[in-house]
Amino acid sequence: MAAGTWDAMHGLYWAVVTLSSVGYGHLVPRFDAGRVVASLIMLGGVGCQATLFTALALLPAALRRRRLERRAMEHLARGKDKGGLADEELLELTAGETMKAWRLSSSDSYVTRDEFCLAMLLRLEKISAEDLRLVQDTFLRLDANRSGKLESRESASRRESQRELTASLDF
Repeated sequence: MAAGTWDAMHGLYWAVVTLSSVGYGHLVPRFDAGRVVASLIMLGGVGCQATLFTALALLPAALRRRRLERRAMEHLARGKDKGGLADEELLELTAGETMKAWRLSSSDSYVTRDEFCLAMLLRLEKISAEDLRLVQDTFLRLDANRSGKLESRESASRRESQRELTASLDF
């Protein structure tokens, strides 16, 4: 069959045979342009197959990691008397060097829900320390009055006007 008379079914058949075998299909391109196109398709197909096989090979490791993460969270959720978080672990979580290095520790005596969540995301490697630092720095740039809260400019200026009015009324 001449290359110019191929219909879509022949093209699909050729592509499947090429990608699922060593490349020796029943149909072979005869012209240089066809060979170039076929070579590009084969390279793309090999890349797709490699990606698929890699994902399949990594699946057991990903499932094991999720199981370990779940087990770690369950360990933290148990009380100390049931084998859960010990005092030393709680101290590390609240006042440890790691928390300070991540700029998450607002107090040495307690840890907030947000600090705990961020620390767990970092420890489980769901986010990187660089990502956290970038977001924290962005927040600091946006927090013009350093209140620890982001407010719209209108509400911030309205509050400032109210403060000025209150200050001028105080005798």
